[in-house]
Formats: sequence, C-alpha cells, structure tokens
Amino acid sequence: MEYILISKACRRGEASTPHFKLLCPISKVERLLFSLCNNSGHTRPNCLEGQVREMATMTAKQSRAASGFTIIEIMAAIVILMVAVLGTSAFRYTAALGARRADAQTTAARIGLLLTESWRGVSDPNIFDPTPLADGFSDSTLGIDSGSVSCEAPAGFTVLGTYRITADDFGYDAVLSWKDVSGGGLRALNVIVAWDQRGSKSEYHSYPDKSFELTTYVTN
Repeated sequence: MEYILISKACRRGEASTPHFKLLCPISKVERLLFSLCNNSGHTRPNCLEGQVREMATMTAKQSRAASGFTIIEIMAAIVILMVAVLGTSAFRYTAALGARRADAQTTAARIGLLLTESWRGVSDPNIFDPTPLADGFSDSTLGIDSGSVSCEAPAGFTVLGTYRITADDFGYDAVLSWKDVSGGGLRALNVIVAWDQRGSKSEYHSYPDKSFELTTYVTN
C-alpha cells in the first residue's frame, strides 16, 4: 500500500489553502490520477474530481455495452425481420402468380391460332374436327376432346363444336363457330378459348373467367 500527503481542503474537494495535512493510503489508480493532475497543470482537487467523473462515465458506458440488448430492442428487431420476410414472400407469390397467368394466356393464344389456321386450311369447313391435331404433338401434353363447355359462341354465329383442351396440365374450353358474311361470298370462322386463371384441375372447365378470341375469313 502506498501513501500520499493530502490536505483537509483536498479531501473536501476545495481549492483553498489546506488547514492541515494527512498521510492517506492511495491505490494505483488514484496514484495515476494524481500524476495526470500534476502533468496537466491543474489544481489537484479540481483535476482529480474531473478525472473521477470522466472515469465514472466511461465505466457506465462500458457496463451498458457489456450488458447486451434489452427485451424491447430484441422484440423490435424481430418485428422488423418479420415484416421484411413477409414482404419478400408476398412479392414472390405475386410475381409467380403473374407469371403463371401470363403463361396461361400465351398458351391460350397459341391454341386459338392452331385451331383457326387448321380450320381455315381444310377443304370443307363444315366438317372440321380438331381432335386429331393433338396426335401431331406427341412430345407435349396437348389433349383435345369434344365435350360441353360453359362459354358460348358470339351472337349470330352457328356452333360447329365445343371442345375441352389440356395443355401442360392446364385446362381450356374451346368453342368453334361460323357465320356467312352477306354480300361478300365469305365465311367468318370464330374460335374462342376460355380458361380459369386459378388453374384448378378439378374446376377449370366449370368457371372460366378469361377468354381469347380469334376470327378469320375463308371464301364460301
């Protein structure tokens, strides 16, 4: 243990002239503080008080940093993370749904074009049957079968046939109809392809909510 000679005024934190002197024990930290006071040129009581206050502030900050996060901070971080994850999931779901609907519409347009061009190419449009067209796509999942559908032909057109079409595990309804154009010697061939955007395999033939329509003309 080391000792240092201090005054009564120094012990009280006063800067006045000491009344008497005492020989008090001092630790290594206190010795370092006294040394800093002497080197800085300040009076020992004022300097010592400032150094002690500074060390107490640093100790409080270090204690707070070492204590970790509070429960409120952890809960706030969890909430922010959940919002970010949910937002990303919703965006991915919306993007995937939009891509699937766009793909279904593109397929419907291709089916309509296939039926229209095939119908226009036959010698007798009155006996056109599109069911054999699926045989030319052995490497795909295209299937064409005749059957009742929920969509209807345009007003004034005569229905040639109704068909259920499956392409890439997605169902479509097709209605083929025709109408003679008066005064022009032409016949209008109309093809409507409808489907359910939800893509349910058990209901896509019952509730179509989207359709694609093509009309072409041949000489009568």
